[in-house]
Amino acid sequence: MTTTLSTKTRVCFATLLTTDSYHHGALTLAASLRATGTAYEIICLVADGQLSRPTLERLQLSFDRVVNIPILQSSNMDNLALMGRPDLGSTVTKIGVWALTEYERIAFLDADTLVLDSIDSLLDMPPSGSEQQHSNEISIGQDIRPNGGMRNEGLLAAAPDLGWPDCFNSGVFVAKPSKTTHAQLLELLANQGSFDGGDQGLLNAYYSDWSRADHSRRLPFTYNTTSTSFYSYAPAFAQFSPAIKIVHFIGLQKPWKWHRSPDGSLHEGDVGASFSTFVEQWWKMHDKYVSLWSPDKGLYDSTIALSLNGCFENQSNNKPSEDANKLLLNTEMFDIVSSHATDNSWKRDGEYHVTDSAQDTANDSWGSFTPARDFTLE
Repeated sequence: MTTTLSTKTRVCFATLLTTDSYHHGALTLAASLRATGTAYEIICLVADGQLSRPTLERLQLSFDRVVNIPILQSSNMDNLALMGRPDLGSTVTKIGVWALTEYERIAFLDADTLVLDSIDSLLDMPPSGSEQQHSNEISIGQDIRPNGGMRNEGLLAAAPDLGWPDCFNSGVFVAKPSKTTHAQLLELLANQGSFDGGDQGLLNAYYSDWSRADHSRRLPFTYNTTSTSFYSYAPAFAQFSPAIKIVHFIGLQKPWKWHRSPDGSLHEGDVGASFSTFVEQWWKMHDKYVSLWSPDKGLYDSTIALSLNGCFENQSNNKPSEDANKLLLNTEMFDIVSSHATDNSWKRDGEYHVTDSAQDTANDSWGSFTPARDFTLE
């Protein structure tokens, strides 16, 4: 099939899955991006051989493209132990973002984030010369100095981490893919590793001068508001919370792990009043677009709402049943304009458009990327 691309620069939103346990986060993130009316492509990077067939099938229904990349694993287990997060070793797989050189710009979001308002400005390419207009939106890539004054290229913008503000939080960032940057990150991982054992330590070591770069390289905290901020500076949270665009549920307790009452509400006492508002928003998005359970279907059942297996009648081969297909393709359940499962172009109103045929992998630097259409479920 011939690849057909718009004349506009190709950009996208992206997330990563290295385990099935985050699949509800990724699906809800994609739904929250679509709910903003984004004009841009949404892709999911998946670690080769690490996800089940049911998970891959659901990802195909929610993302414009699913990209298979080799899994990487940190060898710095002692550093991961310092954070109490031995589960984060495979997050270094994230550096595969820089290998996607068919894209000019990628806005990456961890699967435990939720988008509350349009963030298309992260992908809007800056106008050149006299065409530049003043705007209240953030402007990325308009450097005062070459490369924003940073030594290494490839990071266009990120927000500070609340735990150590001279480091950026790698849960949300804007990147410019580059084969050279990707190769150097792989070399750094192999030779030096990560000071926290995960991707954030690795990326902050590579971009160690980020905190001294030009202002265009620093995203507002509202573009990556981590959950710990709800407790550490309550007055600021009260002042700026209406401006929050992305909530990042860091830590072990993810929204999909909170206990829910039979009516689907969160158990009192599980979360603070401020934080619970965002967890509830996550669940509303999940129940509307992702779950096979919804508030009008009776008592909340976590085995249905949080399980892919409920969609499949034969677990030996993970083939979807006829009932599962009806559920997954039911536009009334998803409450969307047209079939989210079969036509991902429903959200495209502008000139920017990537057709199904625009999923060619000839220039992929891994040499083993698999676009969504190639996930053939026999």
